[in-house]
Amino acid sequence: MPHPSIEVWLMQILASLAGVSELLDNAVHLLLINDLLKGVPFGIALLLIWAVPREQDAEQERESALRIVLATALALVIGRSLQNLIPSPRPLMVPEIASMYPPIFQDYRFDWNTFPSDHMALYFTIALGVYSLRRALGIGLILWSVVGVGFSRVYAGYHYPLDILGGMLVAVASLALVWGMRGWLQPSLSNMVKLASGYPALAMAAMFLVSFQIATVFDTVRGLGEFSRVGMRLVLTALLQ
Repeated sequence: MPHPSIEVWLMQILASLAGVSELLDNAVHLLLINDLLKGVPFGIALLLIWAVPREQDAEQERESALRIVLATALALVIGRSLQNLIPSPRPLMVPEIASMYPPIFQDYRFDWNTFPSDHMALYFTIALGVYSLRRALGIGLILWSVVGVGFSRVYAGYHYPLDILGGMLVAVASLALVWGMRGWLQPSLSNMVKLASGYPALAMAAMFLVSFQIATVFDTVRGLGEFSRVGMRLVLTALLQ
């Protein structure tokens, strides 16, 4: 995927800033690898809406929380599908840019293309969804997704600015699609909420599990998926020999 010259120029400027302040570099690196700082705020916000809904709108808010979960899953599917279709090496894979970065950012596993940012698609979806239910909390999450998630990944050379904008667009599109289908989804979501009311402990555990996966960008689920993919390939290879 060709990037505009102004975007490459901006990445070169950011790369020249990396390494100037060891404190800033370590702070950004911590944001990149520490799920407590990066993803937990989004998982907690979703869990909070489910666990402590407004009493007068409890059922509607829990249905909205489930819609946010569906939109989040859709955003990840769309984001990863686009990454598989659009070749776009990370800035740190471009030699003239990578050479300007300090070693602290060079340990990234370059196994996916950059466009769009799946981190941004995931967290911006939740931030916008929460904003529709809790204005102040949503604003805080939107700001954190832009600064704590988006800027840190651009600063470290993991993404181009266009990748972050692409992730935002995927988030908006996913939410719009799920919200547009709310009439069709409402009966199923209503039944799920009523079922959860009958089994509150089990429902809370399930929502905690979902929130945990969100906080960790579904790393454990993706790890199981990769294991299954490799296992199936090995089994098929053995059967065909």
